[in-house]
Amino acid sequence: RALRAVAPYTAKEDSRPVLTAVALKRGEEVEAVAADGFRLVWEEVTGKLPGSGMLLIPRRAVAALEYLWKRSPAPAHVGEDFSPAQAAAAKRLVLLEWKGQTLRVRFGGDQELVLAMHLVEGTFPSYGQLIPKPTDRSFTAMADELKRAVSQLAGVAKDGAGIVRLQWGEGELRLSASGESIGDVKVSLSAQVNESGRIALNLSYFEEYLKGKDGAITLAMTGPESSPVLITYQGRSNHVIMPMFVQW
Repeated sequence: RALRAVAPYTAKEDSRPVLTAVALKRGEEVEAVAADGFRLVWEEVTGKLPGSGMLLIPRRAVAALEYLWKRSPAPAHVGEDFSPAQAAAAKRLVLLEWKGQTLRVRFGGDQELVLAMHLVEGTFPSYGQLIPKPTDRSFTAMADELKRAVSQLAGVAKDGAGIVRLQWGEGELRLSASGESIGDVKVSLSAQVNESGRIALNLSYFEEYLKGKDGAITLAMTGPESSPVLITYQGRSNHVIMPMFVQW
């Protein structure tokens, strides 16, 4: 789940190969991490992995793993120590084996299915140092309402520079976009506002983030309008987006 969740945020260009991979952090706290230079996303993984550092898994390998995972056979049998619940979930047991730049993932019926891959070489950025702290300039709104508002502005934004401006204050969030042939279009919705603020985001990045979300989303500025935006969903802050430079 974690690998699949962050994989879309890997870099699509090969100018920085390490950013084309999903980084799996080893240690007592395991996380799957992806970054493309404009966005940073991380997901917690239950459990721990021996050692320290990162396993840089190619994005295509994540897709292959998901494909095989969905089609892998259920275990033919499980150990006597397994409870019925554990037996039902036995298909989810995974064995990771790595040596040098090679990683093998074993799963499926009696772990008979093995996916071997060559890890991406290089050093992943120290992402923990890149996660900014939120300021009080933040708002909380419902995901469905945000998606509806962004959808209304999408055509206009694509007709222009592909930018959505967000301004909030006094219990209201105002979204706007400008198109070359249409001009300015604005949409307002109710929001829980901490302190007023404003930020401009890439339309595609914001749309991609909102996809599949349901419930409250909090967006917080972390400094000036040129500083990254920290987004919190379901009580977890795990998404950073760089803003766009605009004239207000």
